[in-house]
Parts: sequence; structure tokens; C-alpha cells
Amino acid sequence: MKTKTEFSKKIEKFVHQSVGVSYMDAVVNYCEKTGMELEAAAKLITPTLKKKIEKEANHLRMMK
Repeated sequence: MKTKTEFSKKIEKFVHQSVGVSYMDAVVNYCEKTGMELEAAAKLITPTLKKKIEKEANHLRMMK
């Protein structure tokens, strides 16, 4: 993966093509399929994608 934009587009595409997949699950799934470390993926998350993940986490009561 070269840029944050490319990574975010792949995650967005996966979420929109899959039924019931969250952004958090999409990132984890991507990492599992490509062998990318979660820490490396975290560095590629754009501010827009981060807001969507935070919204999901708040909805699931995973954040204070």
C-alpha cells in the first residue's frame, strides 16, 4: 500500500460491497488477507476514515 488515500479507498470499497461489515472489521480483514500489521494499517488511516471508525466505536460503546 502506497498512500493513505489508496488504503482508505480499499477499505471504503470493501465496506460498501459487503453486507454488515464495519469499518473496523474491514481494516482487520484487510490486514489478515494481506499480512499487514495492524500498527502499519493504523498509520494509513485518513482523518475521514478515523471519524467513521470512531463513530462505530461510540455506537458500540467501545469508547468513553
